[in-house]
Amino acid sequence: AREEQLRTIATNAPLIIHAADRDGILTLSIGDGLRNHGVQAGAQVGLPIREVFAHLPDMLDLIGRAYAGRISTAMTGIGGRTFEAHWWPTRDASGAIVGVTGLALDLTDRVRADAEHARLAAIVTSSQYAIIGTTLEGLIESWNAGATRLYGYGPEETIGRSILLISPPDRIHEAPQVLHALRHGGATAHFVTVRLHKDGHAIDVAITLSATIDGTGAITGTASITRDITELKHALRDADLARSAAEELARVRNEHATEVEAMAQATIALSGALDPAELYVRILEHVARVAPCDLANVMIYQDGWAVVAASWGDERLTVGDKLFPLDGPGRLWAPEPQSGPCYLPDTADEPNWKDIPPRVGTRRIRSLISVPLLVDGTLLGSFDVGSVTK
Repeated sequence: AREEQLRTIATNAPLIIHAADRDGILTLSIGDGLRNHGVQAGAQVGLPIREVFAHLPDMLDLIGRAYAGRISTAMTGIGGRTFEAHWWPTRDASGAIVGVTGLALDLTDRVRADAEHARLAAIVTSSQYAIIGTTLEGLIESWNAGATRLYGYGPEETIGRSILLISPPDRIHEAPQVLHALRHGGATAHFVTVRLHKDGHAIDVAITLSATIDGTGAITGTASITRDITELKHALRDADLARSAAEELARVRNEHATEVEAMAQATIALSGALDPAELYVRILEHVARVAPCDLANVMIYQDGWAVVAASWGDERLTVGDKLFPLDGPGRLWAPEPQSGPCYLPDTADEPNWKDIPPRVGTRRIRSLISVPLLVDGTLLGSFDVGSVTK
């Protein structure tokens, strides 16, 4: 009954048991692990053991050691799966070797899980990002090299301590809130925040926080992946500044499009006009669009008088009129070659201007800008722009 019970257990266990007599003939071949190789229990009984394992030199070596009286264990691959094989001699009551017995445990799934765990551990260890594991109470359980680079603390300084170690005083409420959300069904949380370096300076970070779950599906803690986004935020700020500058440039360009067009047209006038009187008028028209005014004149200084060469405005001066003398008691304000453009803020402050004709309708010109027209340093005249307001 005991033998039958053991046979039943072995048949259904995830292992393989072989036994051979002193002549090397298999007398037992059972175990649920045989199914992975398409072999039925007992199908190999009666076959020479070295023939059955001829394609597995490692296994033949273990069998040879067992026949020599030694117990041997080794990991081996069979049909793409990984087994832990144990072989030992079978002895009779006198201690004589009458055969061998072998037991192979199928560890494929465990080996694969261990390999995956090792792969993930290597990823965590070598990751450039800070990867931190905590309990549900917020105590740090794991701390990779990326976390040391980011925060300045080594694992010996952090493991067992609260995750609030790296939270600024005004952010300590974040961790409990996120942990609470994870405890109540939240799988993952993403947020941007600020954390503290060991030396006290603040770091802009993006955090992905996930719940860690055991084999029963229970949440046992958290795992966070943290990325330093300080440079990214600087880049975004720079991009915003560049965008604002571009928008401002476009605004200014649109705002001054009329002036730019007028300057272009004035340039065309300069290059295309042959008659000086026509040239003067066209320039005055375009310049008046750039600098809004009520009256614009070109004056030529000749024979001691300021003579009107061209005039623009609602009420133009007569071309050729002698407007005022350049010397003597009746001399009016006029630019000097060495002084450059001159500005007269209020003609009412100039007594000699009271009888001067520049008017726009019934309104007298109140403010005036006069630009000297020079050729090789010689004053030939002036360009004047006036407004009825100060």
